[in-house]
Amino acid sequence: MVASVVLLSSTWSTFAHAALATVDCGKRGGIQAALDKFDKSLANSLTLVGTCTEVVTVSGHRDLTIIGGPGVSLTAPVEAIATLRILGSRVAVNDLVVSGGGGLANNAVSCDDRSVCILQNVSARDAGTGVGVQKQSSVDIIGSPATVISGNSNAGIGVYGQSSANITQAVALEQPGITISGNGFGIQAIDGSFVRVENAQIINNSSDGIFGDRGVVYKVFGTNVSGNGNRGAFIRASTLQVGPQFGFAATFANNTGPGVQLLSLGYATVDATFSNNGGPYPSGVDCSSSAVLRFGALSSSSNPSCGE
Repeated sequence: MVASVVLLSSTWSTFAHAALATVDCGKRGGIQAALDKFDKSLANSLTLVGTCTEVVTVSGHRDLTIIGGPGVSLTAPVEAIATLRILGSRVAVNDLVVSGGGGLANNAVSCDDRSVCILQNVSARDAGTGVGVQKQSSVDIIGSPATVISGNSNAGIGVYGQSSANITQAVALEQPGITISGNGFGIQAIDGSFVRVENAQIINNSSDGIFGDRGVVYKVFGTNVSGNGNRGAFIRASTLQVGPQFGFAATFANNTGPGVQLLSLGYATVDATFSNNGGPYPSGVDCSSSAVLRFGALSSSSNPSCGE
């Protein structure tokens, strides 16, 4: 038996094992009010329509799906930790543009407190950090070049506190992935976190394209890291693996600083094309004496300190 009622601007249907709701942001009502009516222990789904101006917190949901669509957006109207804050939950978000409201929100999307988040075709813009992942949380960021993470003053994607991020293309393996552009850092990861990037464009960020420090593991495949305002990749006390992926080369080009810089206790295996980067090794890797680079083809164009 299905019960259906209209409450404010939300349409609501309740099933034996799930609840479905739709919020039309052009009318009365809101996302948070709809979420608060869900039984958090069930698998629930919320569809958004229109331009939504609200700060939303998802806390303690076992299995929640938030569905947007063409032209659907969520923007913070006031200062907040995040426009969309996910705490201790398992959440999938599809087809949505999330904005920090020109820096009002510290994060456009925050995946926090051991959450599991799947963001498919979600653009994150105009915040301190576009997608922030912390406190042993994990995120999958899935999209095409039209999925743009941009305009974030600190980082496009920030991965902290033993968290993980898997950044991949939306459809087939041979397709290009998301665009991370016009942020401070492209991707910033620290403190034992893990990041895998496939077929992405990490371009034209004002600081490093990729930043890893204090026990981070990066795996970067088929990705273009170019035109960034400092280094293409900066690795300290962390590990970097770079290589091609399904016909897409890994490229470091036209970065203001070195294409890849390894500092103390940094370790890298690199199979990539380098050109026109800054520093004394524009076609190779710059290292400190305690860093290790393992790839013979780059040895002649890299800092001699890069030993095996």
